[in-house]
Parts: sequence; structure tokens; C-alpha cells
Amino acid sequence: MSGRETDGRERAGNRILNVTTRALGSLVNRGVIASDDGFYLTNEQMDAPSVRDRSNETGATLKASSISILEIRAALEIAEVDNAGAEPEELIRAAARLLGYKRVGSDLRTRIGLAIEQAEG
Repeated sequence: MSGRETDGRERAGNRILNVTTRALGSLVNRGVIASDDGFYLTNEQMDAPSVRDRSNETGATLKASSISILEIRAALEIAEVDNAGAEPEELIRAAARLLGYKRVGSDLRTRIGLAIEQAEG
């Protein structure tokens, strides 16, 4: 099988990635699913993105770039309701906790900041 071994899991080769990308593109074109910034979601998820707690996850799913801006915005909305009048830095920490992070590293802070900027713009 093509691909390299990483953390005990086989990474997908180019052929598998190309087939998957074409299949996802076909589903988007038919309106079965939607795409936002490289993330594929059901239409229901686009309308009401869920906030997933990643506290028990490991690996690539913990990278800030692996979180949809839509999910971050949903976490920020919850944080704003739960922490009315909070300063922006407090909202960032609250949103990060909702996403399952104990601390806010620079990558996560940047990603959440991008969600804030896009929401304001």
C-alpha cells in the first residue's frame, strides 16, 4: 500500500487522496454536502455547526488548522453568552476550553483570532 507509516497509522497515498477529493467535490456540486475553507460538512452542520470537545483526542485533530472556522465561531458564540461582557482574551480562552483545549498556544490563538476577524468583517 502506498503511504508512510505515522503514529501507527497508514497515511493515504496520492491516488486515495485524489479519489476522495473528487468524490467530495461531486457531493458538493450535487448539494449533498457543503465545503467551507477546506472542511466538508453536512448542510445541517453549515447551518448550525456543533462544537466538538477535543480533550480526549490526539494527533492531527488537535492542530488549530484542523478546526473549522465555523466551529470556532460557534464556540465563540457560546462563550459570549456564557461570559457576557468578557474581554476578547477571556472569550478566546473560553472558546478554547469549549473546543477541549486546556491552554491557548499561539497557533490556536491565531486561528480563533481569524474567526473573530471574519465574524466582524
